[in-house]
Amino acid sequence: MDQPCLGMTDCSICHSSNGFLCRECLKNRYGEELEEVRANKEWICPHCTEEKGINPYWFCNRLLCLKKRNIALTVNTFKARKMGYKSVAHMLMDQLQGAVKGGDDKLFG
Repeated sequence: MDQPCLGMTDCSICHSSNGFLCRECLKNRYGEELEEVRANKEWICPHCTEEKGINPYWFCNRLLCLKKRNIALTVNTFKARKMGYKSVAHMLMDQLQGAVKGGDDKLFG
C-alpha cells in the first residue's frame, strides 16, 4: 500500500458517497482489495449491504454509522489487527454474532 488513497470504489446500487472508499479504508475496515472491487461491476458497498440485509451480521463501519452505535473506529482498527481479524468488519461481525447467540441485544449501545 504505497499510495493508500489512490483510487476509489463505486457501489453498483447507490453510486453515492457511501460507496466511495479508498484502498486503505476498504482493506482495513472491510478486508477487501481495491483492484478486485473495481473489477467487480456488481460490487455493493458496505452501507447498501447492511441496508439490503444481504449479510445478517454485517453492518457499515464508516465513521457516521459507527457514531450512531457509539463505536470508535480508530480503537477498533488497532484492536482488530491485534486480535488477528482480517478487518474491523470481520471483528464486529464476530462480536455481533456472539452477542446475538448469547442474547445480548445491547452490544453496540
